[in-house]
Amino acid sequence: MKKKPFILLALAFLSTLNSQLSTLFAQGSAFTYQGRLNTNNAPYSGSAEFQFTLWDAASAGSAVATNNPVSLIAPVADGLFTVTLDFGLNPFNGQPRFLQTEVRTAIGPFTALTPRQPVTATPYALRALNLTTNGLAAGTYASAVTFDNAANSFAGAFTGAFTGAASGNGSGLTNVNAATLGGLSGASFWKTNGNAGANPTNGAFLGTADNLPLEFKVNGQRALRIEPTATSPNVIGGAAGNSVAAGLSGATISGGSGNRILLSSDSPYGGSVIGGGDGNLIGGTPGVGGLALGGFNFIGGGYANNIRAGGDFDTISGGEGNTIGTNADHVTIAGGARNDVGTSSVLSVISGGNDNNIGTNSPNSVIGGGGNNNITNNSTYATIPGGELNTATNYAFAAGRRAKANHQGAFVWADSQNADFDSTSGDQFLIRAAGGVGIGTTSPQAKLHVAGSVVVQGLTTPPAASATNLLNLGSGNTTNGFLNGISFFESATTTAMSLGYDGSGGAAQNALRIYSSAGSPLFTFEASGDLGIGTTAPTNKLHVIGGATFSSGAGGANQNVVWTPGSASWSFTSDRNAKDRIAPVDGREVLEKLSRIPVAEWSYKGYDQRHLGPMAQDFHAQFPLNTDDTSLNDADLHGVALAAIQGLNQKLTDELKRRDAENAELKTRLIALEELIANLSAKGN
Repeated sequence: MKKKPFILLALAFLSTLNSQLSTLFAQGSAFTYQGRLNTNNAPYSGSAEFQFTLWDAASAGSAVATNNPVSLIAPVADGLFTVTLDFGLNPFNGQPRFLQTEVRTAIGPFTALTPRQPVTATPYALRALNLTTNGLAAGTYASAVTFDNAANSFAGAFTGAFTGAASGNGSGLTNVNAATLGGLSGASFWKTNGNAGANPTNGAFLGTADNLPLEFKVNGQRALRIEPTATSPNVIGGAAGNSVAAGLSGATISGGSGNRILLSSDSPYGGSVIGGGDGNLIGGTPGVGGLALGGFNFIGGGYANNIRAGGDFDTISGGEGNTIGTNADHVTIAGGARNDVGTSSVLSVISGGNDNNIGTNSPNSVIGGGGNNNITNNSTYATIPGGELNTATNYAFAAGRRAKANHQGAFVWADSQNADFDSTSGDQFLIRAAGGVGIGTTSPQAKLHVAGSVVVQGLTTPPAASATNLLNLGSGNTTNGFLNGISFFESATTTAMSLGYDGSGGAAQNALRIYSSAGSPLFTFEASGDLGIGTTAPTNKLHVIGGATFSSGAGGANQNVVWTPGSASWSFTSDRNAKDRIAPVDGREVLEKLSRIPVAEWSYKGYDQRHLGPMAQDFHAQFPLNTDDTSLNDADLHGVALAAIQGLNQKLTDELKRRDAENAELKTRLIALEELIANLSAKGN
């Protein structure tokens, strides 16, 4: 079935005006459409259902709007029908539009009528076109006019008085010259390029004129807040999480976030400052409300630092998790992490480090830094300069690693060994130094190495001015000076040294002495260089009164050489029980080797006395018994001599036996010869 309508009545609608202008002239967006419907080339009569859509082209193209309602049922008489269409205002923006009609007269699919009908102009549409070209006509518009299109622009000068209220931000307004705004002239407003003549003494100011805070924001977030108080304003910078308790005056938070200064009740001026950081707190315990005491405190920054209630004039410069306890005044934590000064520990300092602790009620104490150092509770004037795991108490000092000054007045210095080094009583001075203690030297050769003079004096009265003390260990005060002590000193121009010096004699007699009791010297080393053992008047380089023993074993075991005064001779140990690895020797072989060793007469260099004997190198070549070839052992010399004597004796014995046998043979032959001669003589007679 082919259906073709004819346009009998032009469309009546506004094609360019918006809805406000339509309202102004009592026009809506609906318009009347009349057409003709034929069926089989004859006018149709009866009911029909229509659907109307708007397109941007006569064929193909895109649909831009659908009628409201989508479907219309209208009577058709002798082929004629009339309907009211409404596509709204938006589709009619001045671009060409084409109406497509679809119809059905019974249940089934719709049939699209062709061709699409172009939407034509009407007188109202011409008026709308005139508005877009020449603007609104002059005159007064009694009804309200709304311009809600962001593309609207207004050119030209505005004259006359403006009454009523204007909304919007006015961002498109330029060259506005208002004589007054809010009852104030333009000279009364602050300008972004500065003001001239804004003298505070003349009443000029930037701020509030009532009891409300003043805030400055950046990108919609609070950057600075100034709160009014009865005395001195509070200044709060940074994020909105920073806060100063109501009723507090003169407090400052310069920046950061989550920082708080709680109320101070000891004066109307809190005077406390938090420089920045995050989660820092002055005046209380986190999570605990109520009135907090203390003021004039300072936290420079960092994270989660806390000056608790009751503390005045305290400082935490920065770091993380540092705490100053309640009622602790004039306390400083320079930085670091998790350092803690306990309750009532006034005038104490932790310079830095981590996990250091000054206990409760420990005033005037100091921890210089390091880690895990501890000043115990109820300690006064305790000091830990640094290091790790050190402990100090009243008037004590601990430094290094694991130094424990656990007693009052103890001074404990520990090296890097990972072990506790503890005081055992008060007022001790303890040093653990595996590398030695050097005084005057950087290379100690012992536990204590002093490069220079040392005075150790137990006297109540110093020695005479004529004596220059080098080392004095005095055991008492007598008129003679040091009694039974150790003295190394100079007397006039003579150097004197005494062990157990009794004050008698002169420096030449008491150069070095060891006493068993006053006046009973055991050992004397004279200034001449003579050494006396058992005598105070040695006459030789070594002068011994009594016996002497040279032993290779502890406690006298394995005695090798003994001088026996009664025999006036040396005795050498030769006990079989003191020997092992015993092996026999061939005396004649020893004698043969000994015969090859040259023996000469000689003197030691620097001495005139002559000696007779072998050279150690020659002896060692034949008898490699010593570990070196530059010395001779008396036991070896004696042994070689005895073995050689035995070898010589064996040699002589063998020779005698040979000669005895030879003599016996000769004697037998002589007897036989004598008998032969006798027989011959008898026959001759």
